[in-house]
Amino acid sequence: MVATYGLNPEQLANLDWGPELAVSIPGKKRLVRPLHPQWVLLFGLKEKQPRNLQSCYSFLCSNLYEAMAFQDIQMNITDLILAHKLRKNHYRQLKQQSASCPAYAGVS
Repeated sequence: MVATYGLNPEQLANLDWGPELAVSIPGKKRLVRPLHPQWVLLFGLKEKQPRNLQSCYSFLCSNLYEAMAFQDIQMNITDLILAHKLRKNHYRQLKQQSASCPAYAGVS
């Protein structure tokens, strides 16, 4: 929510959903529109979320271990680390390329 709306968690404490994925916050006159509207749908931000995530942790862990026991999920740590390194190197190269090529504005 912080990355989607650009607000601190304290500011989002008593939010109400407005039209078109906007958020209504007490004390603000205008609705806060999302910086990344697609994230609201992708991450299900508009769905009800538990207030205390620590209470869900044991339930999530037991479901994960059960799925791994029945081989519904297979997690390979070496592949996960390799994928992270590849992604990190790829994005580092993209950032370096964009930094080395300054944007030029055309003047007419």
